[in-house]
Amino acid sequence: VSTAENNITARAGWRYCDLCSVYQPPSAMHCPECNVCIEGYDHHCPWMGQCIGKKNFTSFMMFNCSWLFYLLYAIIWVTFLGQAGKKYQHHGK
Repeated sequence: VSTAENNITARAGWRYCDLCSVYQPPSAMHCPECNVCIEGYDHHCPWMGQCIGKKNFTSFMMFNCSWLFYLLYAIIWVTFLGQAGKKYQHHGK
């Protein structure tokens, strides 16, 4: 890589990652878990098993919404519908 190319990328805010040997955009970071540079890096998610960044943030939010919906469903089921089933069984005896 020439000095002129280094100056252009440095002015644009790009950094060189010594671990990946690539230039990172300003919003990128190197993930130590995955050992790759991720643009728009937010965090490494152990439940999804990957880094959360610019390209998969929508999928991460949908994942969170889905388990929150399931949790709410389970709480409603146990609290209200489970109690109704007990009352029905008790009257049936």
